Amino acid sequence: MAEERAADIWGLAGEAYNEISRGSADAAEHCLDRLRPGPGETILDVATGTGFSARRLASRGATVVGIDISPAIIEAAQKLSSRDGNEIEFRVANAEDLPFEDGQFDAVVSIFGVIYAGRAQAAAAELARVCRKGGRLALSVWNAHSVPAQVFELLQSYMPPVSPVPPSPFEWGEVPRIEELLGESFELDYESGISYHNLPDGEAVWALYLKGYGPLKWLAQVLEKPKLAELERRFVDFHNQFRTNLGVRVPRDYLVAIGTRR
Repeated sequence: MAEERAADIWGLAGEAYNEISRGSADAAEHCLDRLRPGPGETILDVATGTGFSARRLASRGATVVGIDISPAIIEAAQKLSSRDGNEIEFRVANAEDLPFEDGQFDAVVSIFGVIYAGRAQAAAAELARVCRKGGRLALSVWNAHSVPAQVFELLQSYMPPVSPVPPSPFEWGEVPRIEELLGESFELDYESGISYHNLPDGEAVWALYLKGYGPLKWLAQVLEKPKLAELERRFVDFHNQFRTNLGVRVPRDYLVAIGTRR
């Protein structure tokens, strides 16, 4: 099944994926600041990954449930949460079929996560279903033409073709698309931002993603050596275009959507 394959690929990075999330911590904090989570609120973090944002929510006093499609990623989230002393419930679940009651949560959050659901409309419907009336939605999504979208396109060009072709996760990065998916259920407002990734050079970005980003880790296992070397060269060259006197500073445009459940 497509869901099982996706879970396996994203799970390859395990705990190392947390460093990928940490690299976009500024965008996560922007989104959570606009959500303004309150003590005692019950919040669902959809596609939580290693629970980076879930832990930030818990630190603000919220009662948090985090779900992700990958058992390996959820195991990592549980370990990291335990080390930090947070009491967060992490569960393996699909964003397109959430195992929760209608209106169960005061707020629903996803930080660069739900965008990767294979069926965007199903996932959007589930976000709305589990959020109570008057409750809140908070999303951080990469812009459709952002650096992450370009990198994802580069990686996709080395992956075996699949049928049917899945929709781009970066469709979520356009206001009309979010309105189409969620506008009937939420009154939405938007803010744009730029998340900067600061590393020594393109080689350091490659090393980070090779260790902590499941899709690249999977490609490294299946590509023949010449193809992998070609991908590495293109990946490194792409990121080195953002070189400064101190290292690479990669600008990644994103959109924050904050909604109130109708």
